[in-house]
Amino acid sequence: MESNRKQLQCSACGSTNIRSALTAESISVPSAESEIVSASEDTCLDCGMVGDFAGRNDAIIGAALKRAESRAVENNLQFLSSMGLTMAYMERALGLPQRTMMRWKTGEHSAASIALLQMVRTYPWLLQVAEHRFDRRYAQTAILEQAAVVIHSALGSTVGISHGTTGAIEGGVIVVWYSSGQGINGTPRVPQSDLVNTSSVGMLHAGG
Repeated sequence: MESNRKQLQCSACGSTNIRSALTAESISVPSAESEIVSASEDTCLDCGMVGDFAGRNDAIIGAALKRAESRAVENNLQFLSSMGLTMAYMERALGLPQRTMMRWKTGEHSAASIALLQMVRTYPWLLQVAEHRFDRRYAQTAILEQAAVVIHSALGSTVGISHGTTGAIEGGVIVVWYSSGQGINGTPRVPQSDLVNTSSVGMLHAGG
């Protein structure tokens, strides 16, 4: 839908010969449905400048972003709850004051709180690391255990361990390859005799 908006003034040339139209804009936030808003697009018919000459879009997009962020917070908390993770437990693990997450859920959230919830949803095991006061050794072990799960899921077969190499994994470094034995990212081909079942990786512990 278009209309001539003579009251608007071009920010480039000062002309009031402006054509306005509404365009659909999608506002996206991780873990929330996209918010579709109608934004104004003004075109100067004299110099061709295109923009939001009345400054209407900032408020519209800002309100839509806030709605999407609120849904993301609620969706992430519901998802974590479905995994058996209560707000009280997460607050203790992360060292947050009581009822902090309830305040987030009711709208008192920030960019930092949204990012934290998204990280915990993506990597729930971070809560266990936090419970252990981010102990480096515990964190390395947790990373290896989660890597084993991901590797097993992705390859469905084997991982190799190249021993005798100095590294963070107690005397060895994990080398992952396809069934052909071809190394990944330039790693050397590992002899078939070195193949081990993926489940073995879960027993590795990180070095100090």
